[in-house]
Amino acid sequence: MHPWVAVQSSPKLLLQYLTKDVVKSFGKPLWITVSQKYEPIEVLENIARKLEIIQDWEVNVASQIRKSLGKKRYLIVLDDVWNEKVWAEIVKVLPDKKNGSRVLFTTRIENVAKWTDTTYEPYRLPLLDEEQSLELFLKNAVPKMHWCSSGILDADQKGLAKEFVTRCEGLPLALEVLGSLLSKTKCNYHAWNKVLQTLSWHYEGCERINTITASYEHLPLAKKLCFLYFAAFPEDIKIDAKSLLRIWVAERLIPDEVNRTLEETAECFLEDLVQRSLVQVSKRFPDGSIKSCRVHDVLRDLAIHKAKEMNFLMVCSKEDDWRSCSTVIDDMLEMLPPHLTELSPRGFEFVSDPMPMLEKLRSLNTLHISVRGAPDPSTIRRIKCSAGAFEQLEELLLEDLKVEEWEIEMGAMPMLKRLRIRDCSPLSVPPALIHFLDRLQYLHWVTNIQADKDAINNIFKQRPHQRSYWDVFGDRFYY
Repeated sequence: MHPWVAVQSSPKLLLQYLTKDVVKSFGKPLWITVSQKYEPIEVLENIARKLEIIQDWEVNVASQIRKSLGKKRYLIVLDDVWNEKVWAEIVKVLPDKKNGSRVLFTTRIENVAKWTDTTYEPYRLPLLDEEQSLELFLKNAVPKMHWCSSGILDADQKGLAKEFVTRCEGLPLALEVLGSLLSKTKCNYHAWNKVLQTLSWHYEGCERINTITASYEHLPLAKKLCFLYFAAFPEDIKIDAKSLLRIWVAERLIPDEVNRTLEETAECFLEDLVQRSLVQVSKRFPDGSIKSCRVHDVLRDLAIHKAKEMNFLMVCSKEDDWRSCSTVIDDMLEMLPPHLTELSPRGFEFVSDPMPMLEKLRSLNTLHISVRGAPDPSTIRRIKCSAGAFEQLEELLLEDLKVEEWEIEMGAMPMLKRLRIRDCSPLSVPPALIHFLDRLQYLHWVTNIQADKDAINNIFKQRPHQRSYWDVFGDRFYY
C-alpha cells in the first residue's frame, strides 16, 4: 500500500509517475476513481469491470475479483479517497500472494493516508514549480506552438504569462483551465492583459479557485447554462455524451443556429467546454466524437455553487435525510418551484407509487427516477401515469425500480420522445403502453422484462417519420 497526499491534484500528474518500466512490471494498472460519496459495492463492481469479469450474479463479486487476480502481480490505483473505510473494505478482497503486487491510493486528507496499516510514509505529491507551471500553462494557452524556440511571445507577454502562472499557485487544474481560456483569445499582450485585468476574484485567499472561476465567467450565457447542468450528475461519474446532449436540447438550453440542428450545436458546445478544460473526455468514438465525459470534482463544486446562485437547479444529497417517498416527495413539492423542468431523484426509498405526486410538477420536461444506491429499496408492485399527466415531459428514465406493472392511461405523457428503462425487473411492458406514446422516438431498455417485442416492433413500423431504438441485452433494432 502506497498512500499519496495531494491538493486537488490532476490525475495526469500522477500518471507521469507511472512510467513504462512500472507498467511493464505490473501490466496495465487498474485505475479506480473512488470520490467523496462512494458506495463499497460500486467500487468492487468497478474493479470487476476493469478486470473484464463477466459477472455471475449468483456468486459474490468479491470472490470473482479474488479469483480473477489469483496469482497475478497487479497494480491498483484508488484515486481520490476521502474515507479510511475504503481501504478496510478493499483489503478484504485483494489477494496477497507476496509477489510484489501494489495498491496506490491518492487522497487530499493526510490522516486518511496515515490510517492505513503500512510501513510506507505517505508521499506528498508536490505542486508544480514555476518552470513546470509555465510549461503546462503555455501548452494550453498557445497550443501546437513552441513558444521558447519560435519567440512567439515577446518579453512583455512572457511577463504576463508568469503573472498568470503565479495566480495558479502550481495547481495543474488551474493552469490547464486558465491556459485554455487564453487559447480562445488573440495571442498578444493587449488581449492577455485584458483578461488579466477583468479577472474577478470572488473567493478571497483562494487564488486557485479564482483562476478556475474566470474561465466560467468568460463563457457566453448559453454555454454557462450547459456547464451548470453538470451539477446534476453525481461526483466522478462518466456521463454518456449522447444522453447529455439530448437533455440539453430537451431543456431548451441550446439556441437555434443557421444551417445546424440543435443536436449539432449541442455537440459543438460540448467540444468547446472540453477545449476550455472545463470538461474532460473519458472516451471518444473512432470518428473522434465524444462518447463519454466527466468533470473534475472542483469544477463540479463550482457548477453547484453557480447553479444555486442563479437559481438554475438544486442539488439534493443523501445527507439531507430524504428517504421514504411518503414524506420525501411531499417535502420536495413544498420546496420545488412549480415551473421546474428537470428532476432527478436518486437513491431514495420509494415505498409507494411516486407518480401521483410527481404529476403535480406540470412543467417537467425531463424526469430521471433511480433508486440505485438506496439503503433498502422496496418493491413497488404498480406505478400509474394518469390521463393528462406530465403534459410537457419529453424524456423519462426509470432505473432499479422493482415494479411488476406500469399503467399508462390514454393522454398521459403526450410529448414523450425518449424512454429508457434500466434494471426494472420484473416489469411487464404491454404493447398498448407503447401504442399510447405516439410521439416516442427512442426506446431503450436493458433489463429482464416481459414484453412482446414483435408487437412493439410493428407499432414503430407504423410510424415512418420517427426514429426508434431498442436494446435488450444486445438484441437490438434501429430505424
